[in-house]
Amino acid sequence: PAGPLTIPCDVGDLWGALNANNTRNTLFRFLPTNWFSLQLALSFAPTAAYQQVHLALYQDDDDYLEVGESYHPDGQVITMSQETSGSPTTLASVSASPTDAWFRLDRNPSNNAVTGFYSLDGAHWNTFATANLSLVNPRLAIWTGGSPSAYTPGMPVMVVRGLTIVSSNAVGRNL
Repeated sequence: PAGPLTIPCDVGDLWGALNANNTRNTLFRFLPTNWFSLQLALSFAPTAAYQQVHLALYQDDDDYLEVGESYHPDGQVITMSQETSGSPTTLASVSASPTDAWFRLDRNPSNNAVTGFYSLDGAHWNTFATANLSLVNPRLAIWTGGSPSAYTPGMPVMVVRGLTIVSSNAVGRNL
């Protein structure tokens, strides 16, 4: 159907927490082997604690790299995180509460280092952090979710306004 792609907000996250149901709130996409940039434009207005949305490079529940927005009881934050062999690490974090956001992950093909970026206006990019990517053929993942204790049916959906995958020989737009 015509219109924007929406991903419902449901209980869940990438790391498979108790009561998670990731099949309803995660979009996976295979990446070309020569990709070097992923860019996501979205609208998201969280209304409850721990509601969140992320753009990720996903290998499995214990190995991924993500940049995204989360609503916590003490405020809204944009973070870049990495989980390797089941050990999560927050690489960078900034307080912000946009309802429209842009996230980007750029890969250096020569050493597989990935740099995360965010933008609050779609024109000016802020560099987050760079991580050494040890994932083997990761998939693109976009997910939204909420804590089981804070989730209520009817939480706002995340609306994908644009997803761009840039590879070394082409630019592809997917929506």
